[in-house]
Order: sequence, then C-alpha cells, then structure tokens
Amino acid sequence: QRQVDAEVAGVAFSIDPASNDHDEARIAAVRGPGSGVVDGSVPPDEYVVDRQSGRTLAGPDGHQGALDPTQVAALAALLDPIEALFGVPVDLE
Repeated sequence: QRQVDAEVAGVAFSIDPASNDHDEARIAAVRGPGSGVVDGSVPPDEYVVDRQSGRTLAGPDGHQGALDPTQVAALAALLDPIEALFGVPVDLE
C-alpha cells in the first residue's frame, strides 16, 4: 500500500483498549509517518478522551504532543458516528 507523507500518524480507538472502558476513547499519535509506531521504534503520544464530554482526560500538555487540543477533540468526535455506522467499536488509522 502506498504511504502518504504524513505530518502526524497514529490510531484512534472508540473504546480504550488499555482499560476496555467504553466511556473513553484512546488516541496514539506520532509526528511524521506511522512506521515508527508500527515497528515499535517510536513511542506514541497517548491521549484519553471522555466520549460524553469530549474532554481530554490524559495526554501531553498543550502543544507539546503530536496533536494539539483542537486536533484531539476533532479526531475523537469522528469516532462515535463511525462506530454507529458499523455497529461495533472501531479503530481508525
């Protein structure tokens, strides 16, 4: 599969796979291409988002992470409608 030149790459889960909490989403992201996350050479910035309020519960402070707060909120907001479309929890890369 041909890769695109990414500014940020990662995966977003509609339920937190670390805790299996259906009320929280988890996003893992790195700057640049996602190959470093896949091969384990680059640890991702991890964000935990409350699905009800959209509030970030955990993650790097402000603009220090791979995603800024606006990007985290926008990405988390996509998860519920996609999960509703498929009828099961989803992960988006």
